[in-house]
Amino acid sequence: MYNNGSPIFSDCYTGDNTDGGMAQFIYQNASLTNSSTIRIIATKLDGSTTTLYVACNGYVNSTISPYGSVTLFAPVDNAVTS
Repeated sequence: MYNNGSPIFSDCYTGDNTDGGMAQFIYQNASLTNSSTIRIIATKLDGSTTTLYVACNGYVNSTISPYGSVTLFAPVDNAVTS
């Protein structure tokens, strides 16, 4: 993820059902404020109809489509500013 060309998190994540697919990312960009919005895009890497959920700061979206994608817009929460 980028904010005006600057990276805002440190790690990408690929999950599977064995760990519940849970992940987190860390904001790195000090220019983010609590009024900033982030966009998350997640894509299923298989042809199953298992539900892919994306949740961030109380916002949730999902898909059951094979190889489907989910886009989620959510406000930044607990942003660290300098």
